[in-house]
Amino acid sequence: MAEFTLFTDVNTDVNPLYAKDEGIIILPQYYYFEDGVVYGDEILLDEETFYARLAAGETARSTGCNPDRVRRTFEEELKKGKDILAIICSSGLSGSFSTCYTVGQELMKEYPDRKIIVMDSLNESGGAGLMLYVARDMQKEGKTMEEIRDYIESIKQNFMAMFVVDDLKYLVRGGRLSPFSGAFGTMLDIKPILYLNEEGRKIPFSDGLKLFDRYYISPAQFPISLFKRCTGPEPEMKYRIDKDWWEHRITELEKVASEDDDLPPLIIHYVDGEFELNDGNHRHKAYENLGIEKAWVIIWITEKEELDDFMEKYGGYVKDCRVIRR
Repeated sequence: MAEFTLFTDVNTDVNPLYAKDEGIIILPQYYYFEDGVVYGDEILLDEETFYARLAAGETARSTGCNPDRVRRTFEEELKKGKDILAIICSSGLSGSFSTCYTVGQELMKEYPDRKIIVMDSLNESGGAGLMLYVARDMQKEGKTMEEIRDYIESIKQNFMAMFVVDDLKYLVRGGRLSPFSGAFGTMLDIKPILYLNEEGRKIPFSDGLKLFDRYYISPAQFPISLFKRCTGPEPEMKYRIDKDWWEHRITELEKVASEDDDLPPLIIHYVDGEFELNDGNHRHKAYENLGIEKAWVIIWITEKEELDDFMEKYGGYVKDCRVIRR
């Protein structure tokens, strides 16, 4: 079996230190403001300056992976006699998958003894990052590229990326909301939840929930001790995350939570008599570390019997809340 190198792009949430130690190559992507300076590779912009420029009203635009850079980086590994397995950000969000796939097909004609597999993760950020961690673990177990590809393909629809939009102005600027809706939502302090569908495209989380009628309970405070994480570096976690990267994110959230108690609510699914923490695993751990005992929570429930069970056991926490079925 030929040696092979794992590749991904910067939209995949993989700790750069972990990637360096494990021999994973991260391809850069690029962005620019109105001044035309392209950032992301030779020229870097720190996070504080980037967000300060956005807050000042500047518009940032992104581009995918540079085809020439992809070719040169792929070719360096091929010349070493190595094959390539690349897991790339969703084709529904970026042109990087198309670029990497096209370059890979061209290079296999020039290097007929080498193999290049480019996978569309249909995900981004932590969702795609988890696939990389799984792939690296399998690589260390001696699995072939094809075995890793087939396994990731069989499970990738189980990875769900979901996030809260804190500021509606960028949805208005991008055409996802009308100016009126954006202004009205801002007045009500609405923070939409988006997720990636099975095609790897961003859509409102509500679109997925609307597939079936469900019960929604307006935000209420709950003891966080009621909820168990499903994500983290521990062996028993359903979704494993690199320990160093996990601790880095928790530290960041602890700073935010210490200064601002207006963080997005945890999203909880009550099913089979138990709480399923859909969104907020990092915040949950940060709250624990800070000794914060209660947090705002949104509960959603599918079956009437489960709603009745929830109300019997935990109704006291939501006695002043609205229950909506839609």
